[in-house]
Amino acid sequence: MANGTWVEASKCPRCGLTGDHVKAETRQLSAGRGVTRGAVLHKLYCRNSRCRWYNTSWEVQVNPDGTIPDPDAPRRGKQFPKPDAALLAQMQSNFQAIHDASLTPGGEIRNR
Repeated sequence: MANGTWVEASKCPRCGLTGDHVKAETRQLSAGRGVTRGAVLHKLYCRNSRCRWYNTSWEVQVNPDGTIPDPDAPRRGKQFPKPDAALLAQMQSNFQAIHDASLTPGGEIRNR
């Protein structure tokens, strides 16, 4: 989904003024997941001294056909491995013991 223009993408995300394009830091992107082959990554800096992003950089990807991908494009969610059943049971018992100890008067939580 590419729907941006260079004018929009070169504006600082905080103050909205046009950023300073540093051509020496422009680089070719290697092909990977979610990256168009031949895309170029441009680095821009905010030069507005009143902005919170003063001298902070942001990057803009430009595809070979001149389109700029939407920076808020949905990405695949994080996937974490499921914990082992024995580890999960041990964690639940530890949390329950801590919870029970915190509810008893004078209860003390000790290392096990």
